[in-house]
Amino acid sequence: MMVVVMMATVGVKGQESLAGRVYYCGNIMMKEMGDLKKDAKELEKEAETKEEKEEVKGLTAITNAVVSKMTIKFISDKTVELNAEAKFDEQKAKEGGASWLMRKMVKLKIGKGINKKGQSTYSVNGRNVTILSLNKKDKIHFELSEDGKKLTRTDKDKVYVLDRIK
Repeated sequence: MMVVVMMATVGVKGQESLAGRVYYCGNIMMKEMGDLKKDAKELEKEAETKEEKEEVKGLTAITNAVVSKMTIKFISDKTVELNAEAKFDEQKAKEGGASWLMRKMVKLKIGKGINKKGQSTYSVNGRNVTILSLNKKDKIHFELSEDGKKLTRTDKDKVYVLDRIK
């Protein structure tokens, strides 16, 4: 009997309202950039010429110059506000040794920056949270940590963690 009551309590806690909660990640590309930095270190070992070493230095500078943030604010039991932005600090990349071509390629991809903000809908199934993207075409899948302090994106190739700040 006690086990049934405990399971019911855990089930209810997983279904509690997310309204009022805010989750934030200061660099959602940290994993990708971290992987690039690891690759750069390996490439640095293989680099033989001065030019090759400069290219590796430039790759590291690019990884340090790209920042992408995300905030998710749960407005109600069905409405969520998403705020995602990506910025490329070309000056920082240049100062770090990134070549003109590398900087221009990243600038073409990110442009003057990405700033998407708007409201959408979401649903909760246990600890799984599904948010309809701002373009209303894609679903973004997250998993809520057991203690509710972390929201982890669980889509195939995109994995990052947002921390609860409110």
